[in-house]
Amino acid sequence: MIRKTSLIIWDEVPMQHKSCFEAVNWTLNDLCHVSDSSLFGKIPTVLGGDFAQILPVVSRGSREATVPAWIQHSSIWNSLQVLRLKTSMSIEANDSNQILIGFPKSLVNDLNMYGKISLPEYIRKVETVDLLGDQLYPQALLDEAVRSHSSLIGRAILAIKNDTVTDFNNSLLDKMRATEHRLEAVNKVELSEEAPASEPYAVEYLQSINLASIPPSSLRLKVGVPLILMRNLSPKNGMCNGTRLRVLGINQNC
Repeated sequence: MIRKTSLIIWDEVPMQHKSCFEAVNWTLNDLCHVSDSSLFGKIPTVLGGDFAQILPVVSRGSREATVPAWIQHSSIWNSLQVLRLKTSMSIEANDSNQILIGFPKSLVNDLNMYGKISLPEYIRKVETVDLLGDQLYPQALLDEAVRSHSSLIGRAILAIKNDTVTDFNNSLLDKMRATEHRLEAVNKVELSEEAPASEPYAVEYLQSINLASIPPSSLRLKVGVPLILMRNLSPKNGMCNGTRLRVLGINQNC
C-alpha cells in the first residue's frame, strides 16, 4: 500500500522535531527499496506549515537545544524545494484587513518589535475575561442565539491555555438565558487483586480532575450553545473532528 501511495501531505511541519522527518524518510526509502539519497521513498511529499509559529518543544531545552531541532537543521532540508505562499486566501483583501495583517508580519520581520511591544490603536484591550466576553458576545446576541442558529456565526475566541477556554465557556454559559443541563461523568477506579488494600478514591476528587486529553468530568450544556465535535463520528455525513455544531435539544436516555 505504501509503495502505491501517490502523495503524502504533512502539515504543521515547523512545530515537529527534525528527527521525525529523518526517521520517516529512512523508513520509506527502506520500504520502497530506493537509495538512501532519495527522499521519502521517491513518493511526492508536501511539507506544509507556518514558519512564523513556535519551534519544536524540547523538554527542559534552552534556545541552543531548541533551534537545532528545527527542520531547517535537518539533513534533508537542502534537498527540499521551498515554495512560499505570500497571499492569504482566507482573508478578504481590503484596506482594513491589510492593516491588521501588517502588525503580525512586523512581529516576525522587524527587529525593533522584539521584546516588550505596544499594541496598535485599532486593537481593543480589556483586563478580564468577562469584559472580553461582553464585547464579543453582548447579552442581546446570546439571547438571540437560543432561538437562531446563525447568531454566533463568524465569532470565536482563541486562547492560549485550556483553563482560559474553560473560563470563557463558563462565563458565556452563565449569561445565556436557557435551562442548564449538567452531565456528570461516571468515575470509578478499577483496582487489581494485586493492588494493596486501600480506601477508594472519593467521587468528588475524581470529578475535580480535568485533563486536556479527556472530556470534562462535568459537562454543562444549554439549548442554543455552539459545540465543536472532537471525533470523526461519521465523515460521510460531515461529522468530522472540528465540525461546529449547535445544541437543539437535550434528553435523558434512561
